[in-house]
Amino acid sequence: MGGEGGGPGELTVGGTDPSHYQGQLHWVPLEASPGYWAVGLDAVHLGTQDLQSQTHTAVMDSGTYLIIGPKRDVDAIAEGLGATAVERFYTVDCRQRGEMPPIEFMVDGQQYALTADDYVIEDGPLCLLGLQGDEQASAQWIMGDVFLRKFYTAYDYKNKRVGLALAMKGS
Repeated sequence: MGGEGGGPGELTVGGTDPSHYQGQLHWVPLEASPGYWAVGLDAVHLGTQDLQSQTHTAVMDSGTYLIIGPKRDVDAIAEGLGATAVERFYTVDCRQRGEMPPIEFMVDGQQYALTADDYVIEDGPLCLLGLQGDEQASAQWIMGDVFLRKFYTAYDYKNKRVGLALAMKGS
């Protein structure tokens, strides 16, 4: 569902549409989290830095715009990017976008990397970081639209799994 670059999303019921993604879907088994499309999360990296996240679950959530993660982890990413906290959000210098490292999520042994073009949101003269911290002790990573625009996501209820592949640009 959805495509890179903020194009319109699409819902295909009863199958997938290979014209919207590159390569093969990588099927990831669901975690035992009733009511959530939760998968295991191996690691989170900012460039070459391992964030040592205490949370090893990622929820694929098309109803959430940003990527939400444990506040400690998101604060570490924001600090590594030189972001400035503004209430519950972070701003970054738009001119530095080309120098910002990727944010990588390792899911089931596969790397899903977001570049600054994926995780920086331009809002007039400001650039916002597409991540937000969750202060709850039970915080999980919630992979909202910032992640789902780049990665085609298939939800397989019958087989209790989620499929991920790089979305085609403009899909």
